[in-house]
Amino acid sequence: MNSSRNEWETGSQCRTNYCNSSEIEPNSFFLLASLNMNLPEIKPIELTAEEVALRQQMEAEFSSGSRYSGAAACFLLKSLQARGAIPEARIRDFTEPFPGGRGKSHQDVFVQNGCRGEAIFEQPHFVKYLRYFIDGPALPFSTIEGFRKILIEDSGTTGMVMDQLCKFVRAETPKIGT
Repeated sequence: MNSSRNEWETGSQCRTNYCNSSEIEPNSFFLLASLNMNLPEIKPIELTAEEVALRQQMEAEFSSGSRYSGAAACFLLKSLQARGAIPEARIRDFTEPFPGGRGKSHQDVFVQNGCRGEAIFEQPHFVKYLRYFIDGPALPFSTIEGFRKILIEDSGTTGMVMDQLCKFVRAETPKIGT
């Protein structure tokens, strides 16, 4: 494990258990579908009253146009970590290499740019990751459910399911404007 991932997992006040989630990582969908198991719903995590206030403070500060301190975002993340609220798959999306990242994770990019440890969580560029941790994918509910439906029905071989997913993505893309 590289040092940046180690900082995330063993940071001074950020050590938690991320396994308290029913959300699974994308590569596990095929395995679950082939076992005819129900796929969990992908939904936002529920925030406590304090976390709601911290998120509102973070969003207000982020959109104000003035200097962004990131303190509210850091406290919000620590609170979510302390109660194990962030799904493990969402954490891995940040800490593991991503397609097109040349073997680097999103966290590695922060480290490469000179930001380490908790300072990452105070960066304005970290806000989009924190939003993802809380809200999940920024896709319409119907799109997420469409993916789930294809995988739950599991019509055919893995290649056939992949063909169905590709066809679905091509049909959904114009609807969501990307």
